[in-house]
Amino acid sequence: MDTLFSYLFHGVILFYLAGAAASLLLRRKPAICISISYGLGTVASVLGVAAAVSILEAGHPVLLELPSPVPFASLEIRLDGLAAFFILTISLIGFAVSIFSLGYVRQYAGKRPVNLLGAVYHLFLLSMILVVSINNAFFFLVFWELMSLLSYFLVIYEHEKPMTQKAG
Repeated sequence: MDTLFSYLFHGVILFYLAGAAASLLLRRKPAICISISYGLGTVASVLGVAAAVSILEAGHPVLLELPSPVPFASLEIRLDGLAAFFILTISLIGFAVSIFSLGYVRQYAGKRPVNLLGAVYHLFLLSMILVVSINNAFFFLVFWELMSLLSYFLVIYEHEKPMTQKAG
């Protein structure tokens, strides 16, 4: 069960990163960018649901060590029932938003940079999942701040509107 969770959680991280990368790389082809990017977000969300369910079924916490970019802090994931519940919630909502965004974001194609919206969206979902699963105070704060900044950028996407500026 722990190995299954490891594969699923790595898949979540990789698919959200791939969604962000695809958004940035396909900036000149908005229609393809939207389809591939939010399609990858949908797959990442499904993997997140599966990972959360596997933890809830296991009934015991699972530790997963990821390579750390910082030498003094380990990048360790610890998932218990509470973290799995939040990952399940984030992933279910992420699934619904990814499906909805396949059609919704098309209205911005050619008018606004949809590739930036896709990249920020994927990194936001990934940072939320990492906030609830990280087992280190340093990285918790890093991912919390990242989540807050990415949330701000999502809110101000239509920055020319006064209501959007006020909300931001």
